[in-house]
Amino acid sequence: MSSSLILTNCLFCGLAAMSLIPLLRVPNLLIYKKGVPLFIIVLIVFIKTLFPHEFSFTHTLASRNILPVLKNIEAYPIYNNLLLGNLLIVVWFVIALLLLTSITMKHRKLIQVLSLVQETENEELKQILSELCSLKQLTKKPKLIQLNVNTGPFIVGFRNPIIVFPYYNLSKSEMKFVLMHELEHLNNFHMIIKYFIEAATAIYWWNPVMWIFRREVIRALELQADIQVIQNLSNDSRLSYLETLINLTRIMFRRQNSILTLSFSLHNSMLEYRIQSALKFNCNNKKLKLIKYKLCPLIFTASLLLFSFIYTFESYHIDQTNVEGTFTVNNKTDYFIAREDNSYDLYIKGKYVVTMQEIPSCLINLPVHRSKIILAK
Repeated sequence: MSSSLILTNCLFCGLAAMSLIPLLRVPNLLIYKKGVPLFIIVLIVFIKTLFPHEFSFTHTLASRNILPVLKNIEAYPIYNNLLLGNLLIVVWFVIALLLLTSITMKHRKLIQVLSLVQETENEELKQILSELCSLKQLTKKPKLIQLNVNTGPFIVGFRNPIIVFPYYNLSKSEMKFVLMHELEHLNNFHMIIKYFIEAATAIYWWNPVMWIFRREVIRALELQADIQVIQNLSNDSRLSYLETLINLTRIMFRRQNSILTLSFSLHNSMLEYRIQSALKFNCNNKKLKLIKYKLCPLIFTASLLLFSFIYTFESYHIDQTNVEGTFTVNNKTDYFIAREDNSYDLYIKGKYVVTMQEIPSCLINLPVHRSKIILAK
């Protein structure tokens, strides 16, 4: 796997990711078939970024300016046989390994600690959760615990999910809204999506597009949970739900918010974004009109993903000391003329170049013309 292939793959996938951002901000698209089509495209972008590969049908395009410069930078000697390119690869993998290890260890430690905490004794809270799980027909009810932490409510784990509910002074309706939101994360497998995104971003930590796309996907997960909660609520209940978000944020800021690993916590900028997007959501028009909701970014994204499979760029550079006496051929403009003595004249763009006793294997695709008159050269 060459650096040119990695950079080309990052270019195509990065542009595809950026073109998806407008779609991730459309509430109706996030709930279209539970957001499955959109998030499948998101995962394809991440997977293609993680696994660049040159297939048998992939065409190589020559880069005459940018990649040759990068190749020269890679070949810069640092010490003895150590090249700058090799050093950068080592730094990349070391930092990626450290980030992946840190994410994994923090997550495992968080799960281990939370699994030791006893389930909440708040019967009212437990009753609300049981009713919601029955309503959503969840086969496995998540464990509900309460902790005196300065974070927003969040859910963690997908095999044995745990909902962490801080000791906040909330009304019954507010507790119900919070649990409804967290159950939407569980019902839509948001934890799995988020873990995968965190891992992909850790591996490509040097790519700013990955961090931007990560932020937008996490926002989309939050917005999708909000929209799926409010779409079946009355107008008054929708406003109450948004007021609950504001109340939670107010409580957290009073307690000087700290963030637990991989939690779906509320931030001020995130809160503003979620409320504005929720207010724009048209609950009376749930049918998705692709043309209205920006079909062009979707086509552009699909095209870029297709190009990432079909094309790749490679450095093209010829040393000037080796240019003299060389030539390139094109089977559309160049050809052979067969002579009477069974030799062949090669013509490049209509001009005679050389006479060959036989056609070499590298030029067998050039057309051969037969002429009865051999002109002197």
